[in-house]
Parts: sequence; structure tokens; C-alpha cells
Amino acid sequence: MKIGFIGLGKLGLPVALAIESKGHQVIGTDINDTTLRNIRFKTLNYMEKGAEELLAKSNIQIKNIDKIVQLFVQRSRHLHRINLSQHLKNRQL
Repeated sequence: MKIGFIGLGKLGLPVALAIESKGHQVIGTDINDTTLRNIRFKTLNYMEKGAEELLAKSNIQIKNIDKIVQLFVQRSRHLHRINLSQHLKNRQL
């Protein structure tokens, strides 16, 4: 299964790594360039048991925020479309 993450910080990345370790394909993004750089270079700037080992063998696909175009959210009987790109760039989510 393909699973996407918006936010790969101290909470999102360990969860994404755990899900990936179970055989799922993980795609993610974050508004923090340092976080994305650390993931690309497979380094962590915090301690999380097991995360460093999982990150070392991870194949998480990192996407730029501008590649995440829209999200559809259903509320009751109505479907709402949210343009994530603009909201994330403006740090509104």
C-alpha cells in the first residue's frame, strides 16, 4: 500500500519508518528544509529508539511541497477540496 505523510518531524518520521518497515511504500514531505535534508542524508538530530536503524535502510520518497497539489476531505455528505500546496507554503495547516 502507498501511504503519504505531511510532516516528517519527530512524530511523523518514526511513524513513517515503522509503516515502511512493514512493507508499505511511504511518500512524504515537510515544510522544514533541514528535516528533509536530514532524511535524504539519513541522519537524525534527535534520539528515537530504532529510528536511526530504520532510516539507514529506508526508501521513503521525499516530495517537495509544491508536488502535493490537493487533498479531498469528506465531511458528512460534502466533499471538500483543499489546495495543500498553497496552505503548506504559507504554513497555514
